[in-house]
Amino acid sequence: MIKIDNLTFSYAAEDSAVLKRVNLEIGKGDFLLVTGPTGSGKSTLLKTLIGLAPNFTGGTLKGSIKINGEETTGLKPHELAHQVGYVNQQPEGAFATDTVEEELAYGMEQLGFSPALMRERINWVAETLGLTGLLKRPLQNLSGGQQQRVAIGAAIAAGQKILLLDEPTSALDGDGALGILGLLSTLARTQGFTVLLSEHRTSRVLPFVDGVIALDIDGSLARINVADFAESASQARRIEQARDRHNAASETVISARGLTQTYSSVRVLHPTDLDVKSGTLTAITGENGSGKTSLLWCLLREAWSQAVPVSMVPQNAADLLYAPSISAEFAQAQESAERSALRAPALLEQLVGRIDPATHPRDLSAGQQLALAIAIQLSQGASLIILDEPTRGLDKAAKNALVEIFDSIRNQGSAIVMATHDLEFAAQVSEVEIELCEGRIVEN
Repeated sequence: MIKIDNLTFSYAAEDSAVLKRVNLEIGKGDFLLVTGPTGSGKSTLLKTLIGLAPNFTGGTLKGSIKINGEETTGLKPHELAHQVGYVNQQPEGAFATDTVEEELAYGMEQLGFSPALMRERINWVAETLGLTGLLKRPLQNLSGGQQQRVAIGAAIAAGQKILLLDEPTSALDGDGALGILGLLSTLARTQGFTVLLSEHRTSRVLPFVDGVIALDIDGSLARINVADFAESASQARRIEQARDRHNAASETVISARGLTQTYSSVRVLHPTDLDVKSGTLTAITGENGSGKTSLLWCLLREAWSQAVPVSMVPQNAADLLYAPSISAEFAQAQESAERSALRAPALLEQLVGRIDPATHPRDLSAGQQLALAIAIQLSQGASLIILDEPTRGLDKAAKNALVEIFDSIRNQGSAIVMATHDLEFAAQVSEVEIELCEGRIVEN
């Protein structure tokens, strides 16, 4: 179904190719995991297949891509829309309509589906993905995980037989992620969908996929069977589980009372009390829409009102990046950083390796953008650090580095509060875990 010959791609701002002489054949009904270190080209590979690279990203593409025997190299996304569906890491930025129902229908409208068929497929997708009660809901009022499910549903509803998904479960809770993975597996197995899924949290994906496409930072690619990949992944997990945990807590950084949030007369966070101690990490978990992000923003506003030095990385980390280069971002960060704080360039390199400081932030992968935003915010030396899904888009090596960075920050007395669906990571790094359900703490 997909045949890639000698594919090479490079961005104008980078010295070397992101993808180098890639050769790959993917058959009908294959469900493959695309994995590799942050910045290795996972997202780029998917974008070349849908035509986003180089048509929207810029850069130079050489080699050949064929879909069903047809040469598609260099075609634009709208020329491939009848064959290929794509969901990016931050689907909220790609929505074309206002409500869930309209978004599910949009692709079908462009492809000329009849109203009756559109209604049938909308109902099927809504029921399959748990969106039935959200069809009339404005997209901007959904949680990150709900938005991601809508984006996946839009691709499925349009009926494309090739689905490219870039970190589709990164903002989903465990049950939601397994539901999506099970659906994709069923589509591949019973209806012949070809699915390529980029994901860093490989442990929950491996039971569903047929094989692994592993990219290296040098731009090379290899296809690995699941059993061999799972063996190496289990070894890495054993190393993680062996590391020491922090257990000390001292002074209170912030004591917040009655944090609450209401949207359009709907209370999404009921009055919540939260005490955060210095040198600790508090992990806030819960299903999509449980109020995790709302609690973080309430805590941020409370920190401002109490004059507590605070830094925050929101779920869409790219919102914090507006300078024309990485070096310019660092220069601005250094102006406001405490003298004793960790240096942003060193933090970024520790997370994802060295990146050319002249690179524009928009030319980074989503994982690299997140790492840059985290590095900048952690470099400010704030007493309270708030992070919303800080491991979204980060590979295992980057998450291991983040563990070490968190240790250094807590050793200096700062407190960290993060919302996450990454329960393995939360268990590894947190002293305090808080679970939310429908805007209330159910476990503390």
